[in-house]
Formats: sequence, structure tokens, C-alpha cells
Amino acid sequence: MALIFRLPRSARDRLALAAVMAGTAITYLRSLCNGFVFDDQDMIVNNQEIGRWSFLWRSLFNNLWWFQNQPSPLLRSYYRPVQDVWLGLLYHLFGLNPAGWHAMMIAIHLIAVWLVFRLAAELTRDDATAVLAALLFALFPLHAEAVVWITAIPLLLAGTLELAAFHFFIRRRSVFDQSAAAAFFAIALFTHESAVVFPMLAAFHVALLEPRAEGARAPGVNFTAGSLWTRIQVQVIVLLLYFAARRFALGFFLNAPQLGGGAFATLMTVPRVLATYLTLLIAPWQAGPSHALPLHFVATPGSPGFLLPAGALIVSAVAFVVAVGRDPRARLHLFCAAWILTSLAPMMNLRAFSQPWLSDRYLFVASFGWCLMLADLAASFARRTGRLAAAIYTGAAALTILHAGVLWHVEGFWHDEETLFTRCIEEFPENPAWHRSLGGLLLNRGDLAGAELEYRKVLAVAPHDGATLYDLGVVNWRKGRSEEAAAEISEGLRLMPEPPPDAYVFLAELYRRTGDQSKSEEAIADAQALPGGDLAVGFWRARALVSGGDAPAAEGVLADLTRRHPGDYRVWVAMGQVLAAQGRLQEALAAYQGAIGLSPPDPAPHVIAADLLHQMGRDGDALAQCRAALELAPRDARTIALMEEIGRSRQSR
Repeated sequence: MALIFRLPRSARDRLALAAVMAGTAITYLRSLCNGFVFDDQDMIVNNQEIGRWSFLWRSLFNNLWWFQNQPSPLLRSYYRPVQDVWLGLLYHLFGLNPAGWHAMMIAIHLIAVWLVFRLAAELTRDDATAVLAALLFALFPLHAEAVVWITAIPLLLAGTLELAAFHFFIRRRSVFDQSAAAAFFAIALFTHESAVVFPMLAAFHVALLEPRAEGARAPGVNFTAGSLWTRIQVQVIVLLLYFAARRFALGFFLNAPQLGGGAFATLMTVPRVLATYLTLLIAPWQAGPSHALPLHFVATPGSPGFLLPAGALIVSAVAFVVAVGRDPRARLHLFCAAWILTSLAPMMNLRAFSQPWLSDRYLFVASFGWCLMLADLAASFARRTGRLAAAIYTGAAALTILHAGVLWHVEGFWHDEETLFTRCIEEFPENPAWHRSLGGLLLNRGDLAGAELEYRKVLAVAPHDGATLYDLGVVNWRKGRSEEAAAEISEGLRLMPEPPPDAYVFLAELYRRTGDQSKSEEAIADAQALPGGDLAVGFWRARALVSGGDAPAAEGVLADLTRRHPGDYRVWVAMGQVLAAQGRLQEALAAYQGAIGLSPPDPAPHVIAADLLHQMGRDGDALAQCRAALELAPRDARTIALMEEIGRSRQSR
């Protein structure tokens, strides 16, 4: 220990930074045991495109959810090609082993911690303050969501890239620094749209912290309009190029035209959202997934939802200005405040959401300003009050231990989906969203009693939720309560704004099983009246005829569908199955081959054709079809099982 204190101060600070990074890595080790949760399932586990190399370049020209062909305006507003590219590359590296994905998240966070140290050292000219800022940032509990949840990567990665861009921007020692700042900023923009504020962050640094520009004669002014433009013009050009690319990929610059509540309601809601985020910065032990819950838009300026937070923000702003006015490091603290508010500004674009959502991960970049300000205040106070320095640093150590403990605890919330949804329900038991999510999870697992309990909790709060009524009907159908299920599904479909035709076909089958033929026909008529309904009804009639032993009649139904929908591969797959049921294998194979020629990237026709070829003894051709299916869906369980069966069959011959 004595040897450490005999080291030069710079060496001690570097050693302290190394200890901070090691402690951060150890604290986040718990996340390596976490799995894929929530959006991870759709973006990674169930993404049939992610294993194809074309996924990388196609992501550059489409919205974030292009692989699902999402029609929702909300989802189409996300243009984050770097996020999709990142997920695609990590899939090729780690497959579906979540530990590798989490390790990469931790690595990016450690880079961010190092950048915070470098930036704080540059802005304060004090390595001790920089170490303290890095320590606060490294173990800040609100970072749990950004670092631990795999598909929160855009906020983590874009934030780290913004810190890197700012590092090179303030160095500006060479053309390389300027180019690196522009490059990191550009990548951040294509990772998450919140990076659009970076030129403003750069402008605040120029205005408040850079040396006084020639011609800036006004008291307290550090710049001229010309010097400011000269410093940030490259970033503005990069920003304009980003908007052009976004316009090309999505068809609009900011929000999809159909999105959002009114501008007035958005304005009335901003104080509430901003006040909540600032409160979280001050009290980060509230970290967790429970903030990812929708708030309601505030309707009127006379509402407490507007008046109370707006008043609190005004009082806080006045108190901050008064306090800063007496501080010799006022410019640095003003810059920190500007950094926090500017970084949060994109989150105030509430019209980009169907409802305003709050999430800890949105504070990742903003927290740099907060941690820097706290570190500078603590270090400055310790220098001015020598006797209290030990107490101040002891308090910082205690706060660090508290933060590390909270962070370790919070990491477990994302361990698995049941844990995540259960935790959110504990925090907000009256919110139906999490009960619905947990109910769906339990239904997929076969826990019918648990699913029914969660769905009934949803309906107790939202009795006219058609989708939940439908799901409850599915639960009762699987429990054998056909009549109760039919009543619930019928009411659920009536309440749904856009029910799918397949749902009405399912209802028709339920009525048929309960012996209510008239209602079954009514449900079929409802299905046929919807877009795509004739196909759904045709498939249902064909299946019913086959199960009744009348395959020729089923063939006639499907033949009519092939005439009306010759380009739909699903019709040809169904025709092949009916022909195979009649023993007409060569004709069935021809139908499957026709389906393969028409199908989008769907492995199903290949797998069905492969199974038929295996039955015909043509295992070589069957394996070729299986390989084609695996190129489209590398993890398709049906294909893998069939290949194993073919392998065993060939070995036994």
C-alpha cells in the first residue's frame, strides 16, 4: 500500500481508473447469466433473416423492423441500420448463446467509462476528478437497462460513439481529430436518432468552455457567430446527410405522418416527462424496467400533471442559476446542465410514441453531465476543506458501494421474461400491459391456469380489451371449455379494430364442434368479408374435408383457390398435401416445387418437399431441400429434425 502512495499522482490516477474498470466488469458479470427477453425474442431469437449475410446490407436501406414487414407507423419511424448490423454480426459470432452478447455489451460500457475519464480530465484539468466522474458513471444504477438488456444496444452504442466524437471534437489537434469526430458522430446517428443533438453539445462547449474567440467582446461571451459556425459546420453537414438518408429509407424525415397525439398535448406532457427523468438522475436507486410504462398525455394546462412538474422545474432552474452564479467553476456546471437537458431533448419528441414512454436507458448519455458535475463539486469541495477531504472521499466510497449493490440487484430483473414481467407487475400491479405479457408467456408454456389468472386481471382493468378476451378464449378452448371459449372469442373479435380472418375461421371451428352450425356459418361469412378471408376459409374447408375422408372434394376446393390465387405459394403447399394424402406423390411433389418457386424466404415448402422426397426414397434430393431450407432459416427445428431422421435412415440401410 505504501508503494502505491509513493507513485506519481498521474500513475496513481491511472491505477485508480484501472480499478474502476475492473470493478465495473465484476459488477456486471451477473448479466452473463441473463437470457433473451422482450424485444430480444423478435429481433434475434425469432428473426429468420438474422442468420443471412444479406441481413446486414438490407438493413442499411430499411426501417429497423423491416424483417417482420411491420405495417405499424410507430415501428416504421425507427431508422437504426447500425443496430441491425450489430445484431447480425453478433449472431454470426455467438449464435443464440446470450453470454457472448452480454459480454459485448459490458465491453462497450467499459469503453464508455474510459471515454468519460478522458473527457472529464480534459474538461476539468484534474485526473482525480476524472477518476471520480468515471467511477460514478461506471456504476450508475440507471445504466443497468442500457447495458444488461441486449436490444437496448442502440442507446449504449450511440451514447459511447457520441462520447468518442466529443473526445475528438474538443481535442482538435489535427485533421484526423476532426475527421474522427465526424465519423463517430455519423455512426452514432445511424445507431440511434437521439444523436441528432450532438452539434448542440459541441456548440455549448464552444460557447462556454473554449478559449475566448477574437471579437467576442460581450461580457461572458466566448464566441462569435463565425467562430461557432466554423467549429460545428462539419457536424451540421453530417446531420443533413443523415436526414437525407433517413428520408430515402423511410419516406419522411422525423415521424411517420400517422403518429402521435396532438402537438398541444405533447407540449403539456413534456414537463412531467422531463421532471421524471431529472428525478431519476438525482435518485438512481429507482432503476429498473418499471419505468418502461406508458404515461397518459396531459390534456390541459390547468391539469396537475402540467402545473406541478412545470412549477418544480422552474424553481429548480432558478435555484441552480443562483447557486452557479457564486461558483468559480460556473461555466463548467452550466455546460453540464446544458449537456443533460440537450441529451434529453430527443426524448421529448413524444409524438414519436403512441403514448409517452419512460425508460432508464434514455439517460445513458445525459448521465455523463450529471456525473461530471457531481465529481467536480465533490473534488472542489474536498480541495477547499482539507479537514473534510477524507470524509468526502469516504462518502464517495459509500455511495459507490451502494450503487454497485443496487446495480447488482437490478441486473437480475432481465434474467428471463417471467422475472421481468413479474417485477414490472410488482411495481405497477394496475397496469394491464405487463399482465398481458405474462399471460402470453404462461400460455405458450402451457400454464393455462396462470395465463387465465393474468388475462382476468387485464380484463378487470380493461374489460373491453378485445385481444385479451380472444386470448382468454384460447385458454378456455385448450381447457376443453368450448362453449365458454366461443363466447369469449366472439366478443373479443367484435371489440378488435382489425381482426384477422384466421381468427374468425378458428371461431367457426369452435362453433362447429359445439354443434352450432348456424353460428359457424356466420363466422365463416365474417371471415370471407375480410381481406384475405377467402383463402383462410378455403384452407379451412379443405382441412375439414380431408379430416372427414373426402380428399377429392378438398382437392376441388383448392383447385378453385389456385385459379383465383395462382401466385400464392400457400395454396400450392395445401394442394400438395391433399394430393399426397391420396397417394399421388409425383403430383404432390410438382405442387411443392411450384410453391418453392413462388415462396418468399420461407423454409416451409422446402421442408415439406424434403419430407415427401424422403418418403419416396430420394434421400439425396431430400437433403438438398433441407440445406435450402437452412439457408433461409438456419435454426428451423423441423429442418434439423428431418435431416437427423434422414441420416439415421441412411445409416440403418
